[in-house]
Formats: sequence, structure tokens, C-alpha cells
Amino acid sequence: MHNFAISKPQKIAIVLSLKNLKIHLAKKTILKNKSQIKRSAKFINLDEAHSVLVLFELKEEQTFKEVERFAESLRLRGKQVKLWCYYPQNKLPLFFTPTGNQQCLTRKQLKWFPIPNEKAIAGFNEIQPDILIDLSQLDCYPMKYLATISGATLKVGENSDFNQFIFDLLIQKDDHLPLTNFIQNVTHYLTHINKT
Repeated sequence: MHNFAISKPQKIAIVLSLKNLKIHLAKKTILKNKSQIKRSAKFINLDEAHSVLVLFELKEEQTFKEVERFAESLRLRGKQVKLWCYYPQNKLPLFFTPTGNQQCLTRKQLKWFPIPNEKAIAGFNEIQPDILIDLSQLDCYPMKYLATISGATLKVGENSDFNQFIFDLLIQKDDHLPLTNFIQNVTHYLTHINKT
């Protein structure tokens, strides 16, 4: 009889290989969808925009409060604002309530790899914002996927090699600084771009 016991280093190697495979499939799916999306991209000023879609990763309540403050500041400028986020657990946190203006995907709503299943994002493509702003981390593939399939006129995200295939405007982000710092930079650039 053969002994098929797997050592701890082998288990770690298998888990890492599986994780890398999932990331590879997510990136491949995102890039494939990028080539299929037809949209007329153009740089528009925040003052010109009527609607804004904000994507973010919801890891803690503080992040949600920061994004809500940002959304409220946009609404005060007369913008229609929708929020979509990803929460990396199976159930929504108690502090988040889905509404017509805010939706949250959970880990349970992903495919085998980190891309949302079709049912979870039904109706997403009906949102055609003037500006899409992605505040999520670089490795938040569910939000990168939504950014890719969106028909937004202008897509804004964090500067990275991979993100250059998704976004029209890339802005440097310092992960050591609070999210509000990146939000301020995004607001600054969108306010001054194509200023007439």
C-alpha cells in the first residue's frame, strides 16, 4: 500500500500554486473582457459629469465611512452617485445595507476564481456613468473586473502596470497613507482635467 501523505511544505506549495492559478485566471478574464467592451472613452471634468460610479473594497467600517463621505461630497456637487464594493467574506457586514445606490459583492458571489458570477452583477451594465472611480487595492480583482466591463466614459484608478489596460486616468496611490489621501488626489485631478 502506498503512502500519499503530503508534507507541510508541499501543502504550502500547493496552496500557493492554486492561489497563483486563480489570480492568473482572473487577470486573463479581465483582459479578455477588456477587448470585448465597446465604449467611447474621453477625458471629462468632474464639473461636466452628471453621474459617478465608485468601486471600493470593504474591509472595515472606517473605509465605508470614508467612501460615504466622498459620495456625499459628490452629491453636494449635483452628481448622481452609485457605490459598488467587494467584501472578502461570505456574508455582508452588519454596518452595510444594500440600497439602490449601493451594492456589495461577497466572496460567496464569486466564481471559483476572484471574478463575480453573472447573477451577482445582473443589472450592473445598466449603470453607464460619466466617471468610474476605483478606490480598491491593486489585487481586488472583483472590482477590477467591474471596472473593465463598465461602459463609463472615463475610468480612473490607481497607477500600476496591470491597471493601465483598464483605466483611462491613472493616479499614484501611497498605501501607507489613508484612503482619504487618494480620494483627495482623485478629486483634484478630476476637477482640473480639461478645465475650460
